[in-house]
Amino acid sequence: MRTHQIAAFLFTVIGTVAVAGPPLPTAADYEFHTFQAPDALDTLPFGLNNQGLATGLWYGWDFTPEGYLTAEYGFLYSIEGGLRTVEAPFPGVRYTLLYQTNQRGDVAAGVATEPMVGAVAAVYHSRSDTWTVLPDPDPTSLSSQAVGINDRGQIFGNWGDNPFWLNNHGWIYERGQYTFFDAPGASPDSVGTLVSFANNRGDVVGDYYDSESGVHGYIRYGHDGRIETIDVPVGVPGTTSAMAINNQGMIVGGYLGDDGRRHGFILKNTSYTVFDAPGAVNTVLSAINDRGDLAGYTYVDWDHASVAFIAIRKGK
Repeated sequence: MRTHQIAAFLFTVIGTVAVAGPPLPTAADYEFHTFQAPDALDTLPFGLNNQGLATGLWYGWDFTPEGYLTAEYGFLYSIEGGLRTVEAPFPGVRYTLLYQTNQRGDVAAGVATEPMVGAVAAVYHSRSDTWTVLPDPDPTSLSSQAVGINDRGQIFGNWGDNPFWLNNHGWIYERGQYTFFDAPGASPDSVGTLVSFANNRGDVVGDYYDSESGVHGYIRYGHDGRIETIDVPVGVPGTTSAMAINNQGMIVGGYLGDDGRRHGFILKNTSYTVFDAPGAVNTVLSAINDRGDLAGYTYVDWDHASVAFIAIRKGK
């Protein structure tokens, strides 16, 4: 089943809500670089470190008769070096999913032989081209993915014990131990709690799904474990995805507007800045580094290829 996980041109600001403190950056503050994997249906960046290394996944147009993707591939991308596809070197693996990268180039990952379930959490060490596989978070786990990683060596992800990818739980892995958490309001009858990104303070952002299958962003604070919901005020209720957070506490993601289109957003404290890509129907921001550089993707509809981008903050 094809999804844009919650997945270019230029951005224009379409609105700012609850402004507090210095203004957030606008389109004029960036230089934009677009890219796609060859023959890809979707190219989705989920990480961007301070050295300009973007990480993510891409997949082609091939589906099983049941509607599942036949394969997914990780990638590394930089403006200077271009795109390199990454496939985990384990027997039978058809799905290599790369997510957040830290400053050392270690990448949180999931690898799987079958679609939807059966994924194993791992870390890809891009400098040495080696892999570390994490232990199962729970004896009942059917699927686990590492999605976030910071410079302190903390790894973050989600796991589930349901064959239909329901009732997922967030986890933090540090010094060989797992800590589990669920966002308040996450329903066990829906997807549950998913992790997207983490910073060096151990703050985690991600999404949770309620009993009506509405999706809400959240932040879990590293110092006390407190969890707050993130819903863009101008968005359709139950459509906000929180995709990334940097060490300055800036959060990026996407939401559905009343116009039926996906829009990107930047959040700092209580201030939201909403972005659209001119000429594109849908825009999602999916990564931000400490310079304020952005990564994300745009797409027209479910039947057209998405276009990935890196937006470099000028003067940083």
